[in-house]
Amino acid sequence: MEERKVLNKDKPVMVLRYSIPRVALFVFIFSIVPLMYFSSYSNINKVSKNMFDYYLIKYIGLICSIGAIWLILDLLNTKQIEVYKDRIVKRVRIDIPFFREKIIYFQDLYFMPQWWGLFLAKKIGWCYTRGPRFFLYTSRLSKDDERKLAEFLAKISNRDPQEFLKRPIFGVHKKLIEGGSHGPDKR
Repeated sequence: MEERKVLNKDKPVMVLRYSIPRVALFVFIFSIVPLMYFSSYSNINKVSKNMFDYYLIKYIGLICSIGAIWLILDLLNTKQIEVYKDRIVKRVRIDIPFFREKIIYFQDLYFMPQWWGLFLAKKIGWCYTRGPRFFLYTSRLSKDDERKLAEFLAKISNRDPQEFLKRPIFGVHKKLIEGGSHGPDKR
């Protein structure tokens, strides 16, 4: 509670909100995945001739559907993204498990560009993340907000703004500011 009072005293550098038409398009596209799964699940015995197709539709389709629903809920529950001088805060509309307010300080921040935006996490391990982490759907922001965010992140990290604007299919985790509290050892 003490930390929250301190955090609310300083003003954010920028407040980002998702663009409604871009969010609607994202929701429409990702709602197709669960609809296809549930429509094919009812006819699975008629469609599949072998066990591979049966299990592919049944289990892989279920995992993809849960992932699509999770992305939709995460996007719709995000109220705003507040960017401060030293941290980024994701504010939510409804505080429910898995979709809570999250704070990540820039000195600890790892980012990974994706085709829909940035994946932000506090600590990246070999195949896991620890601490706060969230998706920042930069592709759902207005073009001006997306450009401003990229320029701000480039300024604090001494990187090229294009590094935050590119959208690869598969990204690589990178530390935003080298030498932070979880940075490489200086021996």
